[in-house]
Amino acid sequence: MKMLLVYLTVAIYGVYKWIINFNNLPDAANVLMAVNFISLVTLIIAELHKRKIEIGLDRELEFDQEDFHLFQLERKAYAMTIYTEIAVCLSFITMLVGFLLFRDDYPEVPFASVVLLAVAFIKSVPSEKILNLTNPGFTFPNPKSKNFNKELLDQFDDGQKHLMFQGLYKLYQFTIWALVLLSFGLMFYSAFTGNSQLVSIVCIGILLMIIQVGFIISTKPNNLKETGDV
Repeated sequence: MKMLLVYLTVAIYGVYKWIINFNNLPDAANVLMAVNFISLVTLIIAELHKRKIEIGLDRELEFDQEDFHLFQLERKAYAMTIYTEIAVCLSFITMLVGFLLFRDDYPEVPFASVVLLAVAFIKSVPSEKILNLTNPGFTFPNPKSKNFNKELLDQFDDGQKHLMFQGLYKLYQFTIWALVLLSFGLMFYSAFTGNSQLVSIVCIGILLMIIQVGFIISTKPNNLKETGDV
């Protein structure tokens, strides 16, 4: 509850300062401030979901109501994560653009984005209590372990792994096509405007190669057992 009050206080103060300085800021800076405000709103919504989850976990229900209640809380946990990740991405973009355009004349714009990004990143780290809701019995492996990623993945059952792998493969395909279309877009933009995006195109090509080769290497069997023949 305290964190929610902090968010609301910052939001009210930030909007007040933004309204006062609205006419003194260029249009691009006002757009970035608007996106920063949206990031803050998504953090507030995520905090509201977290608060509802915490209250819901403390409720005592009849046995026949417990499964549906936990299902509803699990949906809220995913919604909380989605809103938090939206805040991370929006504040990250505004930080980069703000630093590029307004680091000298209006440093408060990228600074606000940096603060929001830091808060959103911290909030994106899930608590063990929430993880136990979506994955009962979950325990964080030792971060210093050499097999941290494997130990983390082993916490999920086969059904959850299948859903994750399915979602990640769809994301992999989407990322490949998005990068290809983006590179073509940058090529035409460079050709028709004279504003060369050669470095960006080369970087996209290198990234495509890393993703494609990395994916193939990750699916290559390392020993005979992994082929399923024995």
